[in-house]
Amino acid sequence: MKRFILLCSVLFIIFPSLSRSQVSKDAAVLLEARIDSSTGTKVLALRWSKFDSVIGNFYSRRLVGAASWGSTKVIPLTSTEYIDNTIVVGKSYEYRIQQSHKVGKDTIYATGYLQGGIEVPPVHDRGGIFVLVDSTYSADLAPELTRLGEDLRAEGWIVQRIDVPRTNTSVEVKDKLRVFYDANPTFWKALFVVGHVPVPYSGFLNPDGHPDHFGAWPTDLYYAEFDGDWTDDVDESQVTNPSTGKLTDTNTIRVANRNHDGDGKFDQTQLPDNVDLMAGRVDFNNMPAFTKSEKELLKQYLDKDHNFRVGILTAPARGLVDVNFGYMDGEAFGSSGWRNISPLVGIDSVKDIDWFTTLSTQPYLWAYGCGGGWDQGAGGIGSTNEFVNQGSKAIFTMLFGSYFGDWNTQNNFLRAPLASEYGLSCAWSGRPYWHFFPMGLGETIGYCAKLSQNNSSEANGYVFNNIYRIVHWVHMEFLGDPTLRMHPIAPPTALQIVTTPEKDRATLTWTASPDKNILGYYVYRAHTKNGPYTLITSQPRVNPSHTDIDPLRDSNYYFVHAVQLTTTPSGSYYNLSPGIQGVSYGLTSGVLSAATNNENDLRIIQTALSTQIIFTPSSSAQYTIEVVDATGRTIKTLHNGVLSPGSYRFDWDNTLT
Repeated sequence: MKRFILLCSVLFIIFPSLSRSQVSKDAAVLLEARIDSSTGTKVLALRWSKFDSVIGNFYSRRLVGAASWGSTKVIPLTSTEYIDNTIVVGKSYEYRIQQSHKVGKDTIYATGYLQGGIEVPPVHDRGGIFVLVDSTYSADLAPELTRLGEDLRAEGWIVQRIDVPRTNTSVEVKDKLRVFYDANPTFWKALFVVGHVPVPYSGFLNPDGHPDHFGAWPTDLYYAEFDGDWTDDVDESQVTNPSTGKLTDTNTIRVANRNHDGDGKFDQTQLPDNVDLMAGRVDFNNMPAFTKSEKELLKQYLDKDHNFRVGILTAPARGLVDVNFGYMDGEAFGSSGWRNISPLVGIDSVKDIDWFTTLSTQPYLWAYGCGGGWDQGAGGIGSTNEFVNQGSKAIFTMLFGSYFGDWNTQNNFLRAPLASEYGLSCAWSGRPYWHFFPMGLGETIGYCAKLSQNNSSEANGYVFNNIYRIVHWVHMEFLGDPTLRMHPIAPPTALQIVTTPEKDRATLTWTASPDKNILGYYVYRAHTKNGPYTLITSQPRVNPSHTDIDPLRDSNYYFVHAVQLTTTPSGSYYNLSPGIQGVSYGLTSGVLSAATNNENDLRIIQTALSTQIIFTPSSSAQYTIEVVDATGRTIKTLHNGVLSPGSYRFDWDNTLT
């Protein structure tokens, strides 16, 4: 029989006893990797933590993005290392180690993951991101919000900012997103919610197990999922509360969670379809415990966010785990801390130590804490007041306990790390587990959030809690900037652009990045500030200069990024710094772009005011010629019909929108 365990802070609750005291760490395999070239060929060597009394040891590997793990290898019980000598340099893989081991008379199952690779190529184009801004502070935080947009563009994102009032409904907000998303669904990758944008609520759930906490929970996944149906017509009187086994009695449920037919709160407990966007929110509404106002806390976060990106805000690559739950009948909440952090900072750099005793004075890159909770705290960790009075110097955080996973409450504990001097992210990780291990090889934290939210099959995905298996529940909210990565590099500076007298080429020079082991610099170019940008140097420029001998006509926007081969406890990858941007106007090279194949010829000639399209089809066929913006939205159809062989000219006035 499966039990629904409450995550209470009441210390006298008794859970079923086992033959000896297991701990949450027993359910996690701590993994790390190193690159070994001692034989003349680069291979990846995986190492993991050792359990006593191992009775099963299994290894799996797959390419990132593969649908299934494929075959599983049985490895010797005494092994704590595996050499992957079939790895292909430049490819990125997911690794899984599964172990079964005895603790007393009981068999415990443990799992660890790592995204590994050797010299994995850089990501030049991140795609489109919505920046959804609470218009309450659009004017007051204009410099910080403008800088955020520039920072995102400098990391390869194409930004669509949308400001919305708090008085909108969540449906009205999503309709504004959908206008852009539906025009080009594959282009949009991320959503960053800044401020108290209307908060969607959905479902009939209480993942912390408390009968009074059953109902709708806040979920920005509504904004991030575009294919499923979100309804608001379920009769809550016919819904069973799993904590009591009875029909819902709304009089015993907290007011914020009560979910009625037609009240603006959605019915879905599980996601109606996979999340489409990596999404994150930063929201300091109703946090009066902090001496800074909501506006000041938002400004502080945006300043931290910028400073981390450019290498000003830093923390040592080490992790803290503060677990105040036991094995919990197999759910092992704290294993999420051990399993996640080791491939990111290394096995020996993860310590079981107290949160505030340590983090009030010492910076850490990662921290995990769990304990019996309430809205403003967790037993054994502390409360929101400790974040106010002592501070917390952890960059990326995970917390878990009762009540505060419902994050839109006063002085909420899950939001408190983001209001501290260092914190940039937090997730309620324990029911279910979250999976952040891909950050070790350069992925964004939002990529990991989406991976966790869409995890639905342990066979082809990632481990769930052993007893209480939550699949696709809507409460999996990520708090923080979803575009952040773990290993920022300081950008180059002082970009200067000099054109020739004939204005048919541009020479770029810049000051080198102050970071060590910079391999060179990539140069990108676009016709507009927001892009999209095209890489124009196939190999990094070793010297801090580049001459563009075939620039676009008139305006040329450039980005220059430093590149470094970053080695981590997960392998190595080519890591780009934020770019430094510059622009040059009045250049006279005539061809904006050209595309040719065996059948047709297309030339696009652009000036500051007009675009001339010359199309020469070689056969009679149906052709469509459209003007689209950077998001893929069609601005105008210039032709849609049959063209015979010949040469055709179409003109577009650039001043039109």
